[in-house]
Amino acid sequence: MSCRCNDISRCTSDIFKIKEIKGLFSNANSTNFSVSIELQRLAVNCMTTFSCVNMAGLMSEEKKLNKDVTKSLPMLGKRCEVKIQQLESQKNAMIIEDIEYHSKDD
Repeated sequence: MSCRCNDISRCTSDIFKIKEIKGLFSNANSTNFSVSIELQRLAVNCMTTFSCVNMAGLMSEEKKLNKDVTKSLPMLGKRCEVKIQQLESQKNAMIIEDIEYHSKDD
């Protein structure tokens, strides 16, 4: 068994970065939802302003194109959360090892 201080530091850094990424996915999900709402609002405004034959088709196409993003973002956030939990567990194990290693120095 050896000193784990550097490993703990790297693990802490990894956890911080993945939390940042998870936040970005969450923000992207919110932005995606807002854009979808605004596109629907725009389509409704267009329909009330002038006659548009293909507006319903355009709205449907946008939903189809956006379906993958809408499904993926929450799933990616969950994967980040799972990885954070794994790293936290590894970090706690390394902390215990490190405490044992350093206590032998005394």
